[in-house]
Amino acid sequence: MSSLDKTPCSRPDHLSQEAIYKRIIQIQSCLIQEQDFQAVMNDQAQFLEQATQASIMAICLNGHQQFTLELSVTAKPQILASLKKYKIKPQTLTVDKFLTHYPSELLNNEKKLGIHSLDSVFDGVLTKKQSQCFEKDIGFNSAVFHSLFSSEGDLIGYIVYFYLDNPQLEERYLKRVTALIQTIVQPLYDWSTQTFYSQCSRMTHDLLNLTATEKRILHQLMDAKPSKQIANDSHISMNTVKSHIKNIYAKLEVNSKMELSNKLKRVIF
Repeated sequence: MSSLDKTPCSRPDHLSQEAIYKRIIQIQSCLIQEQDFQAVMNDQAQFLEQATQASIMAICLNGHQQFTLELSVTAKPQILASLKKYKIKPQTLTVDKFLTHYPSELLNNEKKLGIHSLDSVFDGVLTKKQSQCFEKDIGFNSAVFHSLFSSEGDLIGYIVYFYLDNPQLEERYLKRVTALIQTIVQPLYDWSTQTFYSQCSRMTHDLLNLTATEKRILHQLMDAKPSKQIANDSHISMNTVKSHIKNIYAKLEVNSKMELSNKLKRVIF
């Protein structure tokens, strides 16, 4: 399977509406071939950097009321060196604490937010002094948060563009890239279970065929909850729980919790 092209692109021709549509089709074609989301988007690093002028781009998705990093595209070696220096792992860059500094209503209504300090982003990860030193090391200038929504209009997360020095930003281009990412993410994100899938595989298709109740029970099974607790939490009888589990096994073509777990591990982050 061939990866996406990495040929240089200039603005604004490669950010026209037609070009964006073609880029979406390219990316979706790779995902349909069961290529991993992170790998496919890494192939897009050059395009994303040139289109947005961002040195780091992160996608943070809602996972059970906590927004956790699902993708990071980092282009500059000095940023990677600084992340290592301060022992910052991409997975630690969560925005659940960040939202305590800025009301979520602001992001929901305005759909974007600009900041000029990383104190709130690294809250709980770095001290204020460490955060300031990190900013100085990488030449941090600003960051822009854009909201991401499901096809039904529910807030599913944010895309964050981090800028160094003093870039010349054009909001219309950021909006187009955000729209592209949102279109790619939507089919891979299951709102009912707040789960993001890394591949658009047959297994993902099977999961989407589960009812909302079956998806909730599936998530509880993966949390190792016994049937009695599932029944109590869902306010249904044990027989109903058993019936739902039987349907889940049939739809996913497994015969046990072990088979179910092994099958899910192949497609879930």
